[in-house]
Amino acid sequence: MRLMNTLADLINGVDLTRQWVEEPTRSLRFDFDSGSLSGACIGSRFDQLSWLGPADNRRKLDSKNILYVWHAKGLWVEVRDESITLLTFWFESPATDQTQPYSGRFVLRGKSFQIQPSSLAARVESLMGDPTTRTMYEEDDDAEVESLLYRIGGREYLFDFEDNKNLCSLSASNMS
Repeated sequence: MRLMNTLADLINGVDLTRQWVEEPTRSLRFDFDSGSLSGACIGSRFDQLSWLGPADNRRKLDSKNILYVWHAKGLWVEVRDESITLLTFWFESPATDQTQPYSGRFVLRGKSFQIQPSSLAARVESLMGDPTTRTMYEEDDDAEVESLLYRIGGREYLFDFEDNKNLCSLSASNMS
């Protein structure tokens, strides 16, 4: 087992979550105002998410960035130098992926709400207000994507809606 872990670490980067213990009673809650997932802010140390337990999967994106995936939680976390750089909440599973829809709550201006996979851009705009930028583009598989970008408190939030107009994902990062 140790040899397998060492080989996986060489290929996919060191698994910083291997020893983490999940706290199943702790709820997922993303706060747009503070840019934090249940208290762990974007830009903070990755180990502040240790309550998630071991990641289901990880992938080295390049020499400095590793992607950690929790399929059952609908959550992907990008890490650079052991700091959280990007949170992606999935509402519709990416093609050929086993990620489940994110079922946690969101908070904006002190108000708690849920976003469903069936949410349309109009629903997100009713909650978030007018986007900073709205773009339309076509992916390689000919899917049309509408993106709503919001900038709040030094962070960027990107909502992507695919062909059927249902919410596909929400990505959260610090502004660069």
